[in-house]
Amino acid sequence: MKRVFLLLMFGLLLCVVKTFGQNISNEGTDFWTVFPTHVPSGSVKNPSYANIVVFVTSKFNSEVTVSCGSGYSETKTIPANTAIGFYVTRSVAYVDLSEQNTILINRGIHIEVTSGKPKVSAYAHIYAGLRSAASLILPFETL
Repeated sequence: MKRVFLLLMFGLLLCVVKTFGQNISNEGTDFWTVFPTHVPSGSVKNPSYANIVVFVTSKFNSEVTVSCGSGYSETKTIPANTAIGFYVTRSVAYVDLSEQNTILINRGIHIEVTSGKPKVSAYAHIYAGLRSAASLILPFETL
């Protein structure tokens, strides 16, 4: 009888204990991404080189600046529930295969919400010819 009572009490304690889990979201105010090597599509004589577009969306009206090194910076207003594209200049952000295993300065793409504005979500889309790839960009604070 004592065992049943202890088991019952233990079970009740498990129901009462408050638990804390991870709360990771794709919404944030500070993001970093990169434009990695993408093999050209098309013919050797007329290759189709990759480009990158960073899409930003938000549940509320916000304002975002996307920059890469000193060669690209663009600020746009993000209307609520709308995806806005930032066409990052290829020559400023692209990491070529020949640059592997080297230290590259100012090639990261920085997505930053204007101070005091609501959080946003960011996505990257790389495309060339008939191929494309896309990814969700996680905010810096989730890493």
